[in-house]
Amino acid sequence: MMAPAAWVTGGASGIGAELVRRLCEQGRAVFVADAAPLPNDSPAAGADLLDVRDGDALKRSCLKAAQTPEGLGLAVLCAGIGGTGPSRWDAVDADAYQRIIDINITGVVQSIAAAVPHLRRTRGAIVVLASLAGLTPFPDNPFYAMTKSAVVGLVRSLGPGLARDGVRIAAVCPGFVDTPLIDSWRSEFAAAGLPLLDAGTVVDAVLRAANEGDSGSCWLVQPGHEATPYRFRGVPGAVRVDGTVAVVPRLAS
Repeated sequence: MMAPAAWVTGGASGIGAELVRRLCEQGRAVFVADAAPLPNDSPAAGADLLDVRDGDALKRSCLKAAQTPEGLGLAVLCAGIGGTGPSRWDAVDADAYQRIIDINITGVVQSIAAAVPHLRRTRGAIVVLASLAGLTPFPDNPFYAMTKSAVVGLVRSLGPGLARDGVRIAAVCPGFVDTPLIDSWRSEFAAAGLPLLDAGTVVDAVLRAANEGDSGSCWLVQPGHEATPYRFRGVPGAVRVDGTVAVVPRLAS
């Protein structure tokens, strides 16, 4: 019996393209949603040209994967942009700012919304490609860091609730990866002797995150270190007058 199908946003290039190849090697039918066309040698079963800011288009694309005989078992959200931070805070480019918000945050939210109803049926998994910039400050590109921090917070917050529905969600947070996204900084990285991750190493972490660890975990991927769920420090609980620590109740939605 074949494994359930996979749906990959941003699967036409970089990490997404390598992931598509690996999933196909595992025997999955892989469906891709991307603003760019697939390369001619892509083994994907199908692809939709779309903008992740279009929630209805995402739902239609995801449905194609879910309508395979085995259903949808995995959604990996790789679509995103790098953008640049403002050179002066009195000259923020409002259009560029809104674009990175819409693609890197809203696109992820809409992709999760498209996939979850189908993944509940197969007890499947979602993996979101975040970034090391979601775990630590990135002064050279604060808007990018803001969007990836938002994705990390979203995944951590969704984890317990989705787990109760039988759906695992995780984020993968790599450092700098040798893809076209870092082309504008490549010479600086080379001069500094900074090791870069290759796409295959990140894909290894994605495949582990889909099956290991707690729902809501965020996997740190850095050259020279084994990929592992990041240990967040946590915050102290609220202390009652009697000195006991209160637990935040589940809030009605």
